Amino acid sequence: MFLRKYSHNIYKAQVVLFLVFIFLTAVYYNYPQAHRFFNRMWYENFSFSFDYLFSAIMTVLFACFFWIILVYPFILLFSIFFMKMGWKKIIVLLILSLISFFCEFSLYTIPNQRMFKERRKQNPNEIPTEQTQKVNDNYQIRLQNLRHNTLPKF
Repeated sequence: MFLRKYSHNIYKAQVVLFLVFIFLTAVYYNYPQAHRFFNRMWYENFSFSFDYLFSAIMTVLFACFFWIILVYPFILLFSIFFMKMGWKKIIVLLILSLISFFCEFSLYTIPNQRMFKERRKQNPNEIPTEQTQKVNDNYQIRLQNLRHNTLPKF
């Protein structure tokens, strides 16, 4: 009874929820300055900025929508069988849930893209392998140690 009575309000809430997530994902995906804080908000030094807050919001939404995307097909089946909704509304919800699925995994690729871009900046002609990256890191550490050891002692 409750579901049939408020099915239109439930439909509106689902559409708004999906549209807000899709919009925020599109904005965040095209805002690369904030990507460095994505999924690292507790590990980095806290800096109160718009980039940090936006990344924190998107990280929380990413986690929430991961579970929503896993459960939503069952909710959609439930609404098909037990709620009085037209096929147009169900198709709209299906399309929005599929777009949200792609948005979720576009957010999932952000840390990998950032790492790839940082490696590209090191040497634009060559993409370093993991072994090459380890050698470069060890070399940089060795150079820093040499600089610290060659300072005159007073």
